[in-house]
Amino acid sequence: MSPGMQTLGKALGAFSDIAITVAASVAFFATFEWGAPSAVQTGKATEYFRGAPWFDVVRYRDAAGDTHYGELRLVVQAVQGEWRDVVTVHHLRRVPSRENCVLTRYKCQRLGWYFEDPSDDWPALKSIPMSNLLRLEHMVCHWGDLVARHGLRAMPSTTPRTAAERRRERFFINAFYSWTSRTLHPM
Repeated sequence: MSPGMQTLGKALGAFSDIAITVAASVAFFATFEWGAPSAVQTGKATEYFRGAPWFDVVRYRDAAGDTHYGELRLVVQAVQGEWRDVVTVHHLRRVPSRENCVLTRYKCQRLGWYFEDPSDDWPALKSIPMSNLLRLEHMVCHWGDLVARHGLRAMPSTTPRTAAERRRERFFINAFYSWTSRTLHPM
C-alpha cells in the first residue's frame, strides 16, 4: 500500500479487506466559475507516469455544495466488484493568508494539508464522486514558507518527507494558470 493510504477502506466505506479496481487518470468535464466554456480535463493519480509520480490537484464540491481542494490519490472504478465512480483525495484546507504576500494580493488561495486528528501522519483521505469534480488546479509550493523553515537552497524534493513537515507545508493555488483549455493541459 502506498504511504498515506492506510485509511482507504474508511474513505470508501468498506471496512474489511477490500479489492478495488483503479485507473491512473480520470477525464471529466471541467466547469469554470468565471464562465469559460466547459472543457475536458484529465487528472492523474499514479505513482508512475513518465518515470515519476503524478498526482493532480482538483477543486471539487462536497455534498453541501461547498468548494474544497484535494490531491488526487486514486481513481476508483470498482470496490469488491461493484462499480464506483469516485476519486480519493488527500484533503487540503484553506489556511490564513500572509500579509504583504504578492500571491495573496492577486487572490491566490493559500492551503495546507488537512489532518482529521493532530496525531495522524498523513492528510485525511476523502472519497469524492466524479460528478463533484469541478476542475484541475495548479498548486505551487509556498516558497517563502519553505525557505523560512529550511534555508535559501531548499526545494520541495529535498525537504524531509515526515509527518511534521507535512503539517507545516503550505501551498498556493496558482490563480494565473487556470487550465481553461486542453492545450494548457494536453495529457
